Amino acid sequence: MYSTTVYFGNIAYWKEQAQVGKICLDYKDVYKKQSFRNRQEILSANGKQALSIPVIRPNGSNTLSKDVRISDAENWQKDHWKAIESAYKHAPYFWYYGDQVKDLIFQEEKSLVEFNKNIQQAIIEFLSLELEITLENDAPNIENMEDPRVFLNDKKNKINTPPYIQVFSDKLTFEPNLSVLDALMNLGPMSRMLIIS
Repeated sequence: MYSTTVYFGNIAYWKEQAQVGKICLDYKDVYKKQSFRNRQEILSANGKQALSIPVIRPNGSNTLSKDVRISDAENWQKDHWKAIESAYKHAPYFWYYGDQVKDLIFQEEKSLVEFNKNIQQAIIEFLSLELEITLENDAPNIENMEDPRVFLNDKKNKINTPPYIQVFSDKLTFEPNLSVLDALMNLGPMSRMLIIS
Protein backbone atom coordinates (compact mmCIF):
# COMPACT_ATOMS: atom_id res chain seq x y z
CA MET A 1 0.00 0.00 0.00
CA TYR A 2 1.30 3.44 -0.93
CA SER A 3 0.56 6.68 0.87
CA THR A 4 1.33 10.35 0.50
CA THR A 5 3.48 12.54 2.64
CA VAL A 6 1.58 14.16 5.55
CA TYR A 7 2.23 16.99 8.01
CA PHE A 8 2.06 15.03 11.30
CA GLY A 9 -0.89 12.97 9.99
CA ASN A 10 -4.26 12.30 11.61
CA ILE A 11 -5.35 9.20 13.49
CA ALA A 12 -6.92 7.62 10.36
CA TYR A 13 -3.60 7.94 8.53
CA TRP A 14 -1.58 6.36 11.33
CA LYS A 15 -4.13 3.61 11.91
CA GLU A 16 -3.97 2.63 8.23
CA GLN A 17 -0.16 2.61 8.21
CA ALA A 18 0.01 0.52 11.39
CA GLN A 19 -2.22 -2.15 9.82
CA VAL A 20 0.19 -2.44 6.90
CA GLY A 21 3.34 -2.20 9.03
CA LYS A 22 5.17 0.07 6.63
CA ILE A 23 4.87 3.63 5.32
CA CYS A 24 5.59 3.57 1.60
CA LEU A 25 5.63 7.24 0.60
CA ASP A 26 4.80 7.85 -3.05
CA TYR A 27 7.63 10.25 -3.76
CA LYS A 28 6.44 11.00 -7.28
CA ASP A 29 2.70 11.53 -6.83
CA VAL A 30 1.28 14.76 -8.20
CA TYR A 31 1.00 17.21 -5.32
CA LYS A 32 -2.61 18.14 -4.55
CA LYS A 33 -3.59 21.36 -2.81
CA GLN A 34 -6.01 21.31 0.13
CA SER A 35 -4.74 17.98 1.42
CA PHE A 36 -2.96 16.74 4.55
CA ARG A 37 0.35 16.80 2.69
CA ASN A 38 1.01 20.25 4.15
CA ARG A 39 -1.87 20.58 6.62
CA GLN A 40 -2.88 19.32 10.04
CA GLU A 41 -5.88 19.99 12.26
CA ILE A 42 -5.52 20.65 15.97
CA LEU A 43 -8.10 21.53 18.64
CA SER A 44 -7.92 25.10 19.91
CA ALA A 45 -10.09 26.84 22.50
CA ASN A 46 -12.34 27.92 19.61
CA GLY A 47 -12.63 24.46 18.01
CA LYS A 48 -10.85 22.75 15.15
CA GLN A 49 -7.99 24.79 13.68
CA ALA A 50 -6.14 24.03 10.45
CA LEU A 51 -2.41 24.72 10.23
CA SER A 52 -0.96 24.80 6.69
CA ILE A 53 2.65 24.97 5.60
CA PRO A 54 3.10 27.45 2.72
CA VAL A 55 4.70 25.67 -0.22
CA ILE A 56 6.28 26.41 -3.59
CA ARG A 57 5.18 24.25 -6.53
CA PRO A 58 7.73 24.90 -9.29
CA ASN A 59 5.62 23.18 -11.96
CA GLY A 60 2.23 24.49 -10.86
CA SER A 61 -0.53 21.88 -10.73
CA ASN A 62 1.83 19.30 -12.32
CA THR A 63 4.42 19.47 -9.53
CA LEU A 64 5.41 16.14 -8.05
CA SER A 65 5.53 15.83 -4.25
CA LYS A 66 9.30 15.29 -4.39
CA ASP A 67 9.70 18.74 -5.96
CA VAL A 68 7.54 20.70 -3.52
CA ARG A 69 9.58 23.14 -1.45
CA ILE A 70 8.62 24.84 1.79
CA SER A 71 8.27 28.60 1.36
CA ASP A 72 10.11 30.88 3.74
CA ALA A 73 8.24 33.98 2.56
CA GLU A 74 6.35 34.10 5.86
CA ASN A 75 7.10 33.12 9.43
CA TRP A 76 4.69 30.16 9.42
CA GLN A 77 6.76 28.10 11.89
CA LYS A 78 6.37 30.74 14.58
CA ASP A 79 2.62 30.90 13.90
CA HIS A 80 2.21 27.11 13.98
CA TRP A 81 4.17 26.79 17.19
CA LYS A 82 2.18 29.59 18.86
CA ALA A 83 -1.08 27.86 17.87
CA ILE A 84 0.13 24.47 19.15
CA GLU A 85 1.47 25.96 22.37
CA SER A 86 -1.77 27.86 22.97
CA ALA A 87 -3.88 24.77 22.26
CA TYR A 88 -1.87 22.26 24.29
CA LYS A 89 0.12 24.06 27.00
CA HIS A 90 -2.33 22.69 29.59
CA ALA A 91 -2.35 19.16 28.12
CA PRO A 92 -0.88 16.46 30.38
CA TYR A 93 2.02 15.59 28.05
CA PHE A 94 2.91 19.02 26.68
CA TRP A 95 5.76 19.29 29.21
CA TYR A 96 7.26 16.08 27.81
CA TYR A 97 6.73 16.45 24.02
CA GLY A 98 6.49 20.23 23.61
CA ASP A 99 10.16 21.02 23.04
CA GLN A 100 10.60 18.04 20.73
CA VAL A 101 7.60 19.06 18.62
CA LYS A 102 8.88 22.63 18.51
CA ASP A 103 12.23 21.37 17.19
CA LEU A 104 10.41 19.37 14.49
CA ILE A 105 8.44 22.42 13.36
CA PHE A 106 11.54 24.64 13.30
CA GLN A 107 13.74 22.14 11.42
CA GLU A 108 15.52 23.71 8.46
CA GLU A 109 14.61 21.07 5.85
CA LYS A 110 13.19 22.74 2.71
CA SER A 111 11.83 19.64 0.94
CA LEU A 112 8.24 19.05 2.11
CA VAL A 113 8.60 15.27 1.75
CA GLU A 114 11.80 15.19 3.82
CA PHE A 115 10.40 17.66 6.38
CA ASN A 116 7.34 15.45 6.89
CA LYS A 117 9.41 12.27 6.87
CA ASN A 118 11.46 13.61 9.79
CA ILE A 119 8.24 14.32 11.70
CA GLN A 120 6.79 10.89 10.90
CA GLN A 121 9.98 9.20 12.09
CA ALA A 122 9.71 11.10 15.38
CA ILE A 123 6.05 10.04 15.82
CA ILE A 124 7.06 6.41 15.23
CA GLU A 125 9.69 6.75 17.97
CA PHE A 126 7.40 8.66 20.39
CA LEU A 127 4.75 5.95 20.14
CA SER A 128 7.04 2.90 19.75
CA LEU A 129 5.29 1.93 16.51
CA GLU A 130 6.70 -0.94 14.53
CA LEU A 131 6.82 0.94 11.26
CA GLU A 132 9.50 1.81 8.77
CA ILE A 133 9.34 4.58 6.19
CA THR A 134 10.46 4.15 2.60
CA LEU A 135 10.38 6.58 -0.31
CA GLU A 136 8.94 4.88 -3.38
CA ASN A 137 9.90 6.12 -6.83
CA ASP A 138 7.84 3.64 -8.85
CA ALA A 139 4.44 3.53 -7.15
CA PRO A 140 1.61 2.61 -9.53
CA ASN A 141 -0.82 5.27 -10.72
CA ILE A 142 -3.91 5.93 -8.64
CA GLU A 143 -6.79 4.02 -10.22
CA ASN A 144 -9.73 4.60 -7.86
CA MET A 145 -10.98 6.52 -4.84
CA GLU A 146 -10.22 3.57 -2.54
CA ASP A 147 -6.50 4.16 -2.95
CA PRO A 148 -5.09 5.35 0.42
CA ARG A 149 -3.36 8.20 -1.40
CA VAL A 150 -6.88 9.53 -2.08
CA PHE A 151 -9.10 8.59 0.84
CA LEU A 152 -6.55 9.33 3.58
CA ASN A 153 -6.13 12.85 2.18
CA ASP A 154 -9.86 13.52 2.08
CA LYS A 155 -10.65 16.14 4.71
CA LYS A 156 -14.17 14.69 4.96
CA ASN A 157 -12.79 11.28 5.90
CA LYS A 158 -14.62 10.25 9.06
CA ILE A 159 -13.33 7.56 11.37
CA ASN A 160 -14.62 6.50 14.73
CA THR A 161 -11.85 7.38 17.15
CA PRO A 162 -12.60 6.21 20.68
CA PRO A 163 -13.23 9.39 22.71
CA TYR A 164 -10.53 10.58 25.06
CA ILE A 165 -10.25 13.68 27.23
CA GLN A 166 -9.10 16.62 25.14
CA VAL A 167 -7.80 19.91 26.58
CA PHE A 168 -11.08 21.75 26.08
CA SER A 169 -13.42 18.85 26.90
CA ASP A 170 -15.16 21.01 29.49
CA LYS A 171 -16.55 23.32 26.79
CA LEU A 172 -16.19 21.54 23.43
CA THR A 173 -17.55 18.23 22.21
CA PHE A 174 -15.03 15.52 21.32
CA GLU A 175 -13.35 16.03 17.93
CA PRO A 176 -12.28 12.72 16.36
CA ASN A 177 -9.48 12.17 13.87
CA LEU A 178 -7.44 15.27 14.54
CA SER A 179 -3.68 15.48 14.09
CA VAL A 180 -1.80 12.78 15.96
CA LEU A 181 -0.44 15.72 17.98
CA ASP A 182 -3.80 16.05 19.76
CA ALA A 183 -3.66 12.47 20.99
CA LEU A 184 0.04 12.73 21.78
CA MET A 185 -0.38 15.83 23.96
CA ASN A 186 -3.45 14.45 25.76
CA LEU A 187 -2.63 10.75 26.06
CA GLY A 188 1.14 10.60 25.68
CA PRO A 189 2.43 7.13 24.78
CA MET A 190 -1.06 5.69 25.31
CA SER A 191 -2.15 7.30 22.04
CA ARG A 192 -0.49 4.27 20.50
CA MET A 193 -3.61 2.32 21.48
CA LEU A 194 -5.79 4.52 19.21
CA ILE A 195 -3.53 3.54 16.33
CA ILE A 196 -2.88 -0.16 16.82
CA SER A 197 -6.35 -1.17 18.05
